[in-house]
Amino acid sequence: GELAAKITNQLEPKIVIPMHYSVPNLNIDIDNSDRFVKEIGLETQKVPKLSIKKKDLNSIEGMELIILE
Repeated sequence: GELAAKITNQLEPKIVIPMHYSVPNLNIDIDNSDRFVKEIGLETQKVPKLSIKKKDLNSIEGMELIILE
């Protein structure tokens, strides 16, 4: 949560896609994505899949937070 958000803000990526968090039917004791989302303080886009092209990255201002469904 907090440490991941701090490191993310230091790196300043164009797109943030959380990968290691609790999802239904997972038997590992880790947080869900809500804590990271709260700490990072960005509006979240939830999408089933994502295609990224280099030209699209140039039009992003700031950071985008994307959660893959």
